[in-house]
Amino acid sequence: MTKETKPLWRDNTYEILGGKAIIYTTLKSGGNYYVRMRLTLEKKYLRQSLRTSDLDTAIQRAEDFVLQTLSDINSGKKMFGMTLGELAEEYLEYRKDDIGLDSGITEGRWKTVKTYVNALVRYKTPQIKLSELDVDSCYEYLKWRNSDHPGISPVTVRNEQATINHLMKYAFRNKHTHFEKFRFKEIKLRGGRDQRRRGVFENNEYRQLYMFMRKWVNEADKNLDEKTYLERSLVRDCILIGANTMLRVGELWQLKWKDIKSINETKTNKGLKVEIVELEVRAETSKIRVSRIVKARGGEYFKRLRHRSNYTGRDDFVFCQIDSPVQFRRESFYRDWQILMEGANIKDHKERKLTWYSLRHYGITTRLRAEIDIATLADIAGTSIDQIEKHYGHIDSSMRDRAILKDPIYMPIGTEESTWE
Repeated sequence: MTKETKPLWRDNTYEILGGKAIIYTTLKSGGNYYVRMRLTLEKKYLRQSLRTSDLDTAIQRAEDFVLQTLSDINSGKKMFGMTLGELAEEYLEYRKDDIGLDSGITEGRWKTVKTYVNALVRYKTPQIKLSELDVDSCYEYLKWRNSDHPGISPVTVRNEQATINHLMKYAFRNKHTHFEKFRFKEIKLRGGRDQRRRGVFENNEYRQLYMFMRKWVNEADKNLDEKTYLERSLVRDCILIGANTMLRVGELWQLKWKDIKSINETKTNKGLKVEIVELEVRAETSKIRVSRIVKARGGEYFKRLRHRSNYTGRDDFVFCQIDSPVQFRRESFYRDWQILMEGANIKDHKERKLTWYSLRHYGITTRLRAEIDIATLADIAGTSIDQIEKHYGHIDSSMRDRAILKDPIYMPIGTEESTWE
């Protein structure tokens, strides 16, 4: 190890691996060492923090880094050139090709991935070179994300981090970086267990919601223009259908009239008339990329939607614009949701994460309380028994206690089906 002549801005400078690189400290490094090596072909220097003030540890880390970098270069990997912004664009184009594939993603999921990747780009800036990043460059991501978006859920941040590391694996696989993933500061969730479950409506809150929706739609019918009335009616029916069918939001908003197979009137065990809808969730709109058949209450809402709509062809969207066959705007769905939450006097809806997705959770919760068989419920909802038990165990446990005390009930089967076309 040979000590080289040191410039004023470097201190404790040593050559390693026969002069292939140097390690050093600076006046502002707090005693921590850096490694610096020249990349001959690219005519640039590669610099990396070793995150230690111990000389022996620094030498070992630096040698490992240099040898790995030389190996990467020999395999064709470029250490300079691409910015984080360029990587983000390339990755999102790559993921866009997965939309619609059997083992791919939905368009809604792609938009979520884009949101997560854009958060990383804001954090590190799009102009930063990938060569300037290392495994610990995003260690304080959670702290920054809380300042960037106060009140963001730790679970959301954890999901973002998983997507970010998928991005980095793509970059590593394509020889854009010399490391495979970031190391993030551990996220500790409250309550001692994984709290993935989103907010669920209480029965009285859901009652407040649908009662206010009735008033909200009637107000438009009497005092506002026809388009506003039709839009509000569509949003109300979408909410009612969401709670009854337990569809995921993406599955719900992408329904087409060809997916509605039949609507049949029948009676409950208490003699109440209900209209049962049978619909298909297509694989390309399903989060898990598997088609399924759903039977649920709420057929009457589809009927009145179809009666009002001007676009009811097989390939037309159930929830489309009033004056156009294109999908109803997501921005309008989200805007009206906020209006409805405030109008229904659910003041803490933001803190409790009551969102459009909560309609699915409410539908599953009410069926668990009605003691529907979990296996059947999981099949209808397009999820696993394990997921039902994990997310709704607080309901499931009390349901099981009641169920073991019941005698078997033999139910008649079969109702005559009508054709829905």
